[in-house]
Amino acid sequence: MLQLEPQNPLIKESFTTVLAKEYAPISLDRIITDFDFTSYKISTPTSKTTILFSISIKCWKDLLNYGVLELVHSRYSQYSFISIDDRATQDPGYDLSLIVDLQAYHQVIDSVNVDELIEELSLLKRNCFAAPFLQAFNRYQDLSQNVKIDPNNMYGEDSQSSSNEQVLKLDYRDAESFLQGVLARIQ
Repeated sequence: MLQLEPQNPLIKESFTTVLAKEYAPISLDRIITDFDFTSYKISTPTSKTTILFSISIKCWKDLLNYGVLELVHSRYSQYSFISIDDRATQDPGYDLSLIVDLQAYHQVIDSVNVDELIEELSLLKRNCFAAPFLQAFNRYQDLSQNVKIDPNNMYGEDSQSSSNEQVLKLDYRDAESFLQGVLARIQ
């Protein structure tokens, strides 16, 4: 059985090396492709102390509709040495770039949980894909608190309140889509 972890181990390994205290900056240009054709690029295009970490996801346009930028900003803007290029102007062909300033990082390294930071960076794709799920969970929470359940129709079939729900769709592969909707409520 194939076991897939939520974080990318190659990204984790790269940032473990780059964020080590004893790291001597070098030129980087590493392209990583995941099993689902998500592409990452870790590079130093302008300076050896500025790391450009970019991602390209096939369903990026769908994720934009579900609040991926807000989620990415909430996860990564807490780090003063990471800036977010949400139009990927720094790296054409990619959808989003995180710019890690190693000089600023080394000034605050003692106040940063490095292992947590590395984990967070290696979870970039997972964090992007979390946007529609979080939106669905929030909608579920809202429905569970505000919509009365008909005791004669406990599964919500043919319910007027659930039949108009938006279906969250991600076209992440050519031959298939992942559909997610908030239709059933659990009492």
